[in-house]
Amino acid sequence: MTMEDIKREETFDNEGRPVVIISSPKFKEPFVISKAPNGFIFYQIRHSKGTTAEELTGSYTGLKEAEKALLRYISKAKETIAARRENFAAQRAERKKQNA
Repeated sequence: MTMEDIKREETFDNEGRPVVIISSPKFKEPFVISKAPNGFIFYQIRHSKGTTAEELTGSYTGLKEAEKALLRYISKAKETIAARRENFAAQRAERKKQNA
């Protein structure tokens, strides 16, 4: 897996604040970087489903800092079991399609 496999999507929430959604083939569900609900200038990283890794919890002073921390985490992380299962199934389906 390379950094080119990571997909980045930028949208806005209901109040017009930027939200960045980053997905990687190493994880089944994407990560969301958004404004923290504490009323201050900070941003937070959330895993869209489940709990967020301890290394990513906390507040970040800017969107770029949060994104750099998330990309660093993704580059070091191992592929999750669910993502591995899904990737193997996709590869298997592709092989069957080629052999048919």
